[in-house]
Amino acid sequence: MNFNLKKVSMKEAMPIYEKYIQTFSGVVDDFWEEHILKGDIYLISAEGEDMVCGCFSTRLLWNDDTYLTSFYVEEMYYPYARDLVERILKEHNLTRAFVATCDEAFLSICIDLHKKIELQAYFFDGTIPHKVREPEFTRDCIKQIGVHESECIQKMRETTGDFFDSFTLEDFTEGRYALYQLESEGEVLGYGVIVPNQIQKGYLACGMITIEEKRRKGVGRSLQYHLGDICREQGGIPISGCWYYNHLSKKTITSAGRYAKTRLLNISF
Repeated sequence: MNFNLKKVSMKEAMPIYEKYIQTFSGVVDDFWEEHILKGDIYLISAEGEDMVCGCFSTRLLWNDDTYLTSFYVEEMYYPYARDLVERILKEHNLTRAFVATCDEAFLSICIDLHKKIELQAYFFDGTIPHKVREPEFTRDCIKQIGVHESECIQKMRETTGDFFDSFTLEDFTEGRYALYQLESEGEVLGYGVIVPNQIQKGYLACGMITIEEKRRKGVGRSLQYHLGDICREQGGIPISGCWYYNHLSKKTITSAGRYAKTRLLNISF
């Protein structure tokens, strides 16, 4: 069977991506979504048929490699899926992919075709609240940063290195993420961010960073704990992610009640 591949906008592709995400057995965070939303999106349709039957995305990343960042076809087309991926890799000159371990169909094809598998990130799920010890800092230490608080935003960027580099002022103004700071005795100790997922809707990714000299005092854990409560109060489920080898972040997020069910893999073909 032959297939047509058509480059489209994310708006046009969203209906098929909403079907795609329903096949996942776990959560993915804004890092996973970013590589789709900021990449090139394609629809897949069987030749001679009008209906869209799948999708995929690619993105040029920091190492000058273009990654296959998502791939999906409806179940009746599974027999053709591996051949389709091989075609996409060849036509788009792709040698790498990001795939979440909760994406069974795409993961299976990546395993079939891989030359090397590297561990990229943990994804943490907060669907089931786990009982943990109380946070070191109480909820009244958490303050949301408003869009017009330019001095707070400037100080945040000056004291957190490149952590917030990918968070634009435009996205902040349009409500695509919310910023928080943890302060105690008039001093800011760390910052948090909540990013609502745009594809896997209903999940809100919680990130945090502690001012370097204030670490190991429970600041990051308190931020994650309270951000999780804020997500639930908004009717969402808190999730998080971190680089696979950032053991301190993994420990912090786990201690705030989230659990690492899913991994992100970096595949070489």
